[in-house]
Amino acid sequence: MTMPEAGKHFRRFFPEKKINDFIDPFLSLIFKTPKIDIGRFDDFLHSKHGEYEKENQSMADVLERHYGADAANFIKLLL
Repeated sequence: MTMPEAGKHFRRFFPEKKINDFIDPFLSLIFKTPKIDIGRFDDFLHSKHGEYEKENQSMADVLERHYGADAANFIKLLL
């Protein structure tokens, strides 16, 4: 997946943010595909949905519940 393709998909699920806010340049360079910093993305989800771990929910659970299965699968590709 190219960076423009990843950005387009990311905006579909998270229109208020840009994928560049989460890109991990080192991992992206190594894998030659866009990769996000899971910590920064987790911080973003916490700012939107609170401390979901305290409710025994994973990041995948929150993504699927609030953004849909396609969003959860897309983020999984970027990790």
